[in-house]
Amino acid sequence: MARVPHLACDELTPEQKRIHDAIASARSGTVGGPFAIWLRLPDIADKANQLGNVLRSRGTLERRLFELMILVVARQW
Repeated sequence: MARVPHLACDELTPEQKRIHDAIASARSGTVGGPFAIWLRLPDIADKANQLGNVLRSRGTLERRLFELMILVVARQW
C-alpha cells in the first residue's frame, strides 16, 4: 500500500496553514501522524486538534497515566 505524500508548506491553503501552525505549536513544532493526513480535510484536522488539546489540558488523568494510555493505544494499533 502506498503512503500518502506529505504536504509541503507551500502547497497548503491559508486555512490548512493556519491549522498546521496551531497543531505544530502544541506538538513540538511538528505535524505528524494522523494530523498530517487530516490536514487534507482542514475541518477534521482542526476538530481533532481541539479535542486533543482539551483532553490534555482539562483531562482528569494524571499526566503519566495519560502518556501511558497513549502508548497502550499506539501499541494496540
